[in-house]
Amino acid sequence: MTQQENRKESTRSWAQLEIDNAYLKQQNELLNKELSFARYTINALKNITLQKENTLNETRQELERALQHIQLLSYSLKQYQNRNSLLVNPTLIQDNDLSDDLSEEDDIVDQQKRSLNIMSKLPLRHKQQQQVFVNNDMMTNF
Repeated sequence: MTQQENRKESTRSWAQLEIDNAYLKQQNELLNKELSFARYTINALKNITLQKENTLNETRQELERALQHIQLLSYSLKQYQNRNSLLVNPTLIQDNDLSDDLSEEDDIVDQQKRSLNIMSKLPLRHKQQQQVFVNNDMMTNF
């Protein structure tokens, strides 16, 4: 090879290296931009994830408070129903007394009616009846 050919080839190599260098610089800049966007996206996704986790934790706590409130209300409702059932349906107690409770109640009502009757309050006046005393020896009328 001649010197001139060597120069042409080295010039061409030099020119090719400059073109390759310019191309690689451009590719490097584009990759740096993509890397910056990827980092920005990663940070944005981290922030979104943190916000979602915080919202999820707040919702979980609110749900736990609501559940506790529901359990408290349920317990209160059961107590209220128990109290009302005792008032509406009193518990039965075994009665060992063999007497008739209804007849006792009727007697009490009759006594109250008699005490309310004004005639029962007035002194009794009856005709004097003749009393007959029987004596073995004689009979006497008074």
